[in-house]
Amino acid sequence: MPLTQKQRKQIEAYTSKFKDWLTTEEGREDKLERDERKKKFQNLFSRKNLESLDSPEQFVQMVRDNFWCARNLLRFNEKEIINHGIEKIKGELVELLLW
Repeated sequence: MPLTQKQRKQIEAYTSKFKDWLTTEEGREDKLERDERKKKFQNLFSRKNLESLDSPEQFVQMVRDNFWCARNLLRFNEKEIINHGIEKIKGELVELLLW
């Protein structure tokens, strides 16, 4: 479904405000933080790092340490994650992230 002209104008208005905000000190600091997180997760989920995982428990710990929002979900699903085995987990992550 294509955007209406009104929707396009609203998006342009928000985009313009966001671009202006990026030039402020707060915006520059936010961008630096996002760039640092991006590098961290690119390394964390690199092919080399994923292939070095030895156990499902190690994967669970990696996610638990780096995704605060996933902690409760992981507690609920930890047994299923462990039951799938590390080779399945690594294969699925490589396929998902490095296609």
